[in-house]
Amino acid sequence: MERLHSGRRQFFHAFFLGLAVLSLPFSVALMRFAGSGVLLPETQEAYYPQSADALTLIAAGRTVGGERPNCFVLCRIDPAAGEVRLCVLPPETMVEDAGRFDSAAAVWHREGGARGSEAIARALGCRGDRWLELDADAFRRLCIVVGALDYTLEQPLVLPDGTTALTEGRQLLDGAKLALLIAYGGDDEAGRLALAGDLLREGFVQRLPLMGENQLLSAFETAVNWGRSDLTVRDFESRRRALTHLAARPLTVELVGISGEYNDSRNTFLPSAEMLAEIAGRFGGPAEG
Repeated sequence: MERLHSGRRQFFHAFFLGLAVLSLPFSVALMRFAGSGVLLPETQEAYYPQSADALTLIAAGRTVGGERPNCFVLCRIDPAAGEVRLCVLPPETMVEDAGRFDSAAAVWHREGGARGSEAIARALGCRGDRWLELDADAFRRLCIVVGALDYTLEQPLVLPDGTTALTEGRQLLDGAKLALLIAYGGDDEAGRLALAGDLLREGFVQRLPLMGENQLLSAFETAVNWGRSDLTVRDFESRRRALTHLAARPLTVELVGISGEYNDSRNTFLPSAEMLAEIAGRFGGPAEG
């Protein structure tokens, strides 16, 4: 009987000793994590953009050395809806500034981007949260960051001096080529603006889904540093997660067409009532206050 009890004691001693030896490394590791403040990985909370993350940007483009913009772009970025909406406007779009009617390009050139963008937003009945101006050199630098565009030209690009700058067919378009197309492409003014809109739409469709957070930041910094704008670091930082979410999800890019009439001198363009209604609905109503 004593031999039986002795065997049991030896068994339990050996069992608890082995348990202590096995648990020692785990105890040391736990104390190390606790002492260093390192937390065990947790499941990340799902993130969804909010309606407040949306922003309507009024952008002006011009050639290098050109005094006035040669086109305007309304760009509504809506991460919550997974949409980007674009509308390319002629520089002759009629606006009102200080009781005087004039073209948007003239007001922008004379009064600057802040007054010019306010006049455009007021004339179209839409939001104008921020403004941006890029000449061809700034646009080229931005395209270097974003990447080249795979595009098929239906006809060659012939410059005003008769030089053929681009042949027809499929090709990769860098910033310099894109700037030339936006400035001189198309058979006429309407064709130029339509081509510019299609190029911008394809740019968002092709390049945005490939851009990570660091590339988005580089694109923002390039546009602000080489262009003129009232965009701030806070505008990007407050939407950083929303923009990254937008780039990583299925994206819809909508190009809103324009309609209206030029005056006899073709120096002002008056948008139609249908165009104004669509822009107000697709690019947000005027900001309060």
